[in-house]
Amino acid sequence: MSKILKKKALISSIIFIVALVAITVFLIIFTVNKVGKNNVISEFSDMKQATVENYKELKKTDYYVIIYDETSYKNELIKEIVIEYAEYVRTSGNGTPIYAMNYRENLDISNSNHLNFSETSLANSIPTLIKISGGAVVTAETKTTVSAICEVLTGEMGK
Repeated sequence: MSKILKKKALISSIIFIVALVAITVFLIIFTVNKVGKNNVISEFSDMKQATVENYKELKKTDYYVIIYDETSYKNELIKEIVIEYAEYVRTSGNGTPIYAMNYRENLDISNSNHLNFSETSLANSIPTLIKISGGAVVTAETKTTVSAICEVLTGEMGK
């Protein structure tokens, strides 16, 4: 083989290897980026979920449960701060963990003795932020107004 052919073969091999490395690096970056974005919390449904049956039995010793009604105008008033707080806890590891409970998927909440909601007070009590400690509701720390919920969560973030 002549020197020119050997040189062309070497250059072709180098180009092939560089292209293969570039494609591999691109795929790794794309995969890591895609996986990372799947974990971002942008909706209540992206948060860890609780139900009326299990909200006192979740694995953390202290945690919050936000009960929300996606059809209520109040939902839009708390959504941004709740999502920001959930993302803060997820990314920093600081703060009290928070779970979401969709009222519409847990309609038996008013028929249970779990939260002591009556049918008449329920509409005024949602959204509600409850704190669970040691498997029990900390009644003194239950918040049922938009301003109180926002105050607690922003305080937890140190704002």
